[in-house]
Amino acid sequence: MRTSRRPTPRSLLVATVVALSAGCTGGWVRQTVDTGVHGSLAASLRYGSLDGFAQTPAGGTAGTTSRKRPTFDELGIHDALAADADLHLGWGADGLYVLAAPTRVSGDSRLGTALISHGTTFPAGAPVHAHLHLDQYRVGYEHQFVWRNDAGTAVTLAPTVGLTLFAFDYTLTAAADLSAARSYIQAAPHIGVTAAWHPEGRFTLRGTVVGWPSPPTDLSTVSVRLTGEYVVWQQPTYSAAATLGIGYDQIDFADHQHVANHVHVDDGPLLLAGMKLAF
Repeated sequence: MRTSRRPTPRSLLVATVVALSAGCTGGWVRQTVDTGVHGSLAASLRYGSLDGFAQTPAGGTAGTTSRKRPTFDELGIHDALAADADLHLGWGADGLYVLAAPTRVSGDSRLGTALISHGTTFPAGAPVHAHLHLDQYRVGYEHQFVWRNDAGTAVTLAPTVGLTLFAFDYTLTAAADLSAARSYIQAAPHIGVTAAWHPEGRFTLRGTVVGWPSPPTDLSTVSVRLTGEYVVWQQPTYSAAATLGIGYDQIDFADHQHVANHVHVDDGPLLLAGMKLAF
């Protein structure tokens, strides 16, 4: 008796690539990007789980911080609701973009074990209040490539390069005048790509991956977005779209002191919802 064989991940990947390749061979033509000035302004809310830690020594001195603590979980911080905004301005295929993604979170908890942070010892059982800024800001350049097929579907690829700023601010307080505080701004380059699939009509599916590995900088970042856009209002030179998507962000910063300032943030999976105005 013949038995069916379950497809492996490799076979599914091969089948997907073959299907996409077959779909991309029919009548795709490179298009010239609009030579005029164009742009977009988008804003969205993002909500998701938040995990990580903020190791904060005093002057890089041994014994002034607990290793990879405090964790966000022990500070009573488990998720984050924040807003993003980004502006794109282009001329032809070239463009500039600015993105602001501030994340401000607070938590209250009672420490299960003693904690040392920025030279201050917080005893086990101490009720603590924490407030953190985990903000990202990006500015950069992009160049668009556009293809269109016979059915009117357009595919856009836009490689990007730019600079990321990570603004960190940390305050931890407890009874008996115990406190620890530290803030700094770090920078690193980033590279990435945005891909958009726009069939004829009002819908666009857009995906973005941008980031930078840690070496040779102290700061590494990863940001992934997959968003659907549906145009709800349209004029000859303007349009407004509702957006809904998912995402994930990761930040890791560690300097080269004897004992490092080390902040690690995992933000996601994220649910994203917002509006986008194109002009």
